[in-house]
Amino acid sequence: MVLEFGAGCIGGAAGVFVGQPFDTVKVRMQVQNGNAGRGIMDCVKTIIKNESFIGLYKGITPPLLGVGFQNAIIFGFQGQFRSYVANDTTGEIAAGGVTGAVQAVVTTPIELAKIKLQLQGRYCKTSLHNTTYKGAIQTILKILEEEGVRGCFRGFTTVLMRDIPATAIYFGSFHYMNAFLIPDGKSVDDLRLHQLFLTGGLSGVMSWAIVYPVDVIKTRIQAKGIIPIGQYKSTYDCFLVSCREEGLAWFFRGFGATMLRAFPVNAAILSTVTLLVRFFKSAD
Repeated sequence: MVLEFGAGCIGGAAGVFVGQPFDTVKVRMQVQNGNAGRGIMDCVKTIIKNESFIGLYKGITPPLLGVGFQNAIIFGFQGQFRSYVANDTTGEIAAGGVTGAVQAVVTTPIELAKIKLQLQGRYCKTSLHNTTYKGAIQTILKILEEEGVRGCFRGFTTVLMRDIPATAIYFGSFHYMNAFLIPDGKSVDDLRLHQLFLTGGLSGVMSWAIVYPVDVIKTRIQAKGIIPIGQYKSTYDCFLVSCREEGLAWFFRGFGATMLRAFPVNAAILSTVTLLVRFFKSAD
């Protein structure tokens, strides 16, 4: 579990740096209403014009600070739970579902702080409490001060609804595709970097594509307090209001940016973690 923790930290950090610009664009597009729809390139140009290139990396501190805990849970617990199930795709799916439920405890406050930081600025100038968020720790402390511990876990139910199936699909599909590519008489340790990069990227794309509408709701719920969006009473209310005001178009707001991000980020994470684990196990 310690080995998976260390490898997960390094792989997760690589994924954060690769994917943060895509994630910022995704979040900005997810909270748009039907009258303010913009394409990916227009959103990127607007951010760079108004906030400079650094604006694409807003909110990067929370995932970087939380990457140790988050990846310890994802890869450490996945390895732990895997020992109780069959060593096949079905076992990976089962272990992944449990891992997704556990990681939601860490994921929720990290993503909440990230979204607060990503949305403030020229795009959304005013918060409910006239608060300016300056960094990960300050953001979380402000949320604690204004809303208490419960406020730090805003959107927890929706995070569970997203992470349980997403993590199950993530590890299950990675195992299945790797097994398909393994030559006869060989093992997963014989797969090369480009093969792991391909299967890792595709696993990320599949896991995101299936749960994406839930992620849109999660973003809107966690954006509460950032005016003019995020004024929903519950997950169900967010679903009803979004459908009433935007039809089904909201299902895929920011979908393109997410898919562009999903492949390189998860390719980097899964290939890095797999190769590091392989290297240290062979060194023993």
